[in-house]
Amino acid sequence: MMQKALLSGIRLIEGLKFADNDKFRSPTEVFKAFISHTSSDIPAELILIRFSALLITLLGKCNDYSDVYKRVRDKRAYFALVQSSWNSQHLLRVDDIEDVVLLVTKARSRYPRNPDPNIKPHESVIKPLDELIKSMDKVYETRVPRRPNNLNPPKIIHFPKSHKRMWPPRHFKPLDIAVLGEQTVRENMYGIDHRFTAEEEIKPEYPNDQSDPIAIRLYLSWLALTTQTATSRVSLFLVPVAFINHTQRQDWYQTTDFKSRYYATIDEFMAYAWNEIGNSEDDSKDHVLALATPWFFNFKEVESLAEYLTAKLNKPVSISTAWKQLCFRAGIVLCLSKSTWHRARGWSYRLLIFRPGLPTYPQAAEPTWRRNKQSVWIAETISQIQALFTLTDTLSGGCAKRHELPCPSRGVAADSVEASAEFITEIMEDVNCLPISEGEFADRCFASHAGIAQQLALTR
Repeated sequence: MMQKALLSGIRLIEGLKFADNDKFRSPTEVFKAFISHTSSDIPAELILIRFSALLITLLGKCNDYSDVYKRVRDKRAYFALVQSSWNSQHLLRVDDIEDVVLLVTKARSRYPRNPDPNIKPHESVIKPLDELIKSMDKVYETRVPRRPNNLNPPKIIHFPKSHKRMWPPRHFKPLDIAVLGEQTVRENMYGIDHRFTAEEEIKPEYPNDQSDPIAIRLYLSWLALTTQTATSRVSLFLVPVAFINHTQRQDWYQTTDFKSRYYATIDEFMAYAWNEIGNSEDDSKDHVLALATPWFFNFKEVESLAEYLTAKLNKPVSISTAWKQLCFRAGIVLCLSKSTWHRARGWSYRLLIFRPGLPTYPQAAEPTWRRNKQSVWIAETISQIQALFTLTDTLSGGCAKRHELPCPSRGVAADSVEASAEFITEIMEDVNCLPISEGEFADRCFASHAGIAQQLALTR
């Protein structure tokens, strides 16, 4: 029913010609995102109005980042950027966004070159669509340049001394470039690379357990830009991981004031890691790091927190504000490393899970009532990773090689997100800080995570 309703509305867009067999791959999801209605029993004219309005904003985002597509020539990375930038009412998968865009571009290509002069096309849709088609066609029609294209500089460049160098640097992969090309990251990081001098360097503070996901992206982007070179053996996933799957990310979309779109899922991290260290033909990387910042509250608890803040402040506090201020994120580091090469099976891997807590980080440990949820989340993460990577060892716990205590005037110890950022930072700055031997694991308080599957089974 949703499929039929959608097609009945979009076929009314003048300037597009849909084929009889055209259809959306996920009509229910597209209907939620574009029409914001639970029933398909609404007039085609209303569907036309609502779909067109959201399509215009979607095409606008696509055009805003046409330089990213020109650089990466990778639709998956490009539409992942569009997904995180497009503020729709319902969060679509990357594949569904690509499906919508390609469906309307094909419909535009079928439209007669010499249409009836009495019929005026829907200019507010057709103009940005034609612009997008033109920019994509230009990429298809040209060879891959020997020197990759720069991303367009923002209006204000914070680091003018280095803006003439290629940015992002050549060694960054398509998904990295898509994250670095996002507007806020680009405005703050344009021109930064590993050749920055000490005088130029402006090091952001570690993110904490209340940090906005964009702030975490900014820190991870800065860290990768200033430490990674073409010969680095470690890669850093530039998006904070918070969800096991996309459905969870959708469920939290409204509660987080649409900010769940800035977080990644475990399967997205796995896909990134596989591209970095899973390809036996590419031996350039040995380790992949990710900063996970999930939170272990349910929706009723967030509602209760909003009620608590409302009573305390004597003014209405939204659920999204309560999430931001009191749903403390739990910092966890995931590190996948190549372990042993098997001629028949390829690489096996070691999974290191840095989980700040007792006894090394007593102040950073999750409270008892959230700790079990954290264990379940970690167990589900391991299960997901094992489905793609052959793991020889899984260890958890840990501590930084050189833990720096916060300034005494601050009055509180480092939280788990800050401790996790510290752990990642020292590895990115010196990969030798990553423990790899039994003795180093013991010295750094890492222990075998055997039995986690049984823990998960007991909690279900």
